[in-house]
Amino acid sequence: MIPATTVSDGRARPSRPLHRSRRGFTLLEVLLSIAIAGSLIVAAVTLALSMGEVWGNGSGRRLFDQHVRGVTRFLDTILRQAEPPPDNTATSGVGAAQNEAQEAQQEQREGPAALGTESGQEPVVWQEVRGNAYGNERLLTFELPTSPGVFAWPEQPLPFVVCALRVDPRKGLFLLWKSRLEIDFEDERPRELLVSRYVTGIRYFYYDGDKATPTWEEEERPRTGTVDGRAGEWLVPQRIRLTFEYKGDIQETDLIIPTAKLGVPVY
Repeated sequence: MIPATTVSDGRARPSRPLHRSRRGFTLLEVLLSIAIAGSLIVAAVTLALSMGEVWGNGSGRRLFDQHVRGVTRFLDTILRQAEPPPDNTATSGVGAAQNEAQEAQQEQREGPAALGTESGQEPVVWQEVRGNAYGNERLLTFELPTSPGVFAWPEQPLPFVVCALRVDPRKGLFLLWKSRLEIDFEDERPRELLVSRYVTGIRYFYYDGDKATPTWEEEERPRTGTVDGRAGEWLVPQRIRLTFEYKGDIQETDLIIPTAKLGVPVY
């Protein structure tokens, strides 16, 4: 409200404003404000993107760690349950497989002492893959008395599942599996389970206890020796080491290969 003043004749007159009206922003000030605001927005977006990238990369590494631990735990579990697989040279056919299954059931009823200790069979052996799908490739092979839950069966799950570990540096770690009770066990290729696509290599460790100072010896390929009087056979390692790779991150994990010998495994 504009105050009024009184003149000599008694009439009130409006007085002049006490201050001038505000002036607007200059063009230079507007441009400077826009530049500052733009710089703040660019900085905020850059920070958000960088933080997202950092958290994303960290999450990927954590998931990779969990994956390595999960694969190691799964393989360790099934290897602890490993039993000697059927001999590749044995008589083929369902009848032979059923006879072997009956013998295995009898061995299970008699107890673990009757399995492996008297026969001297190793639970994990080198064998060529059945079905001629992999040529003459020999893999670490073993048998599981029951089917793990991760196997996708076309029908009802079957026992006595023959499994083999296969590493393809380009595709990952596969578990080949097929029950020896299936009719086409001898003729058809086994099924494949991709355990991890991040496994790029496998190495073999042998414990040399004959030296003055027993040591572990690492081999890129299986060591050869005499097995059951046959020279030049591949020897089953006491440990294997799997190499995992993910976006430059490399991790290695060791697995103990069970043996038929009694006692504590060598670590």
